[in-house]
Amino acid sequence: MGHTTDPYSYMDDTFAFIAGYTPGGEPYGVTWEQFGIDPDLPMEEKARLYYEINNESMGASTLSDLFM
Repeated sequence: MGHTTDPYSYMDDTFAFIAGYTPGGEPYGVTWEQFGIDPDLPMEEKARLYYEINNESMGASTLSDLFM
């Protein structure tokens, strides 16, 4: 996974962070539940919460900063 400007490219409905893919193409990583975020929330809300949790540790000031 290279750098991207798409803030949703590393997450999906199951995973808050997709670390990689199996040889068969299935994603693996940290689920929303493991990260402490309700997986039934809309994607935009899950992404916002994920960003808020990671903001301090990553030193980003906006969601876009995470992908620049």
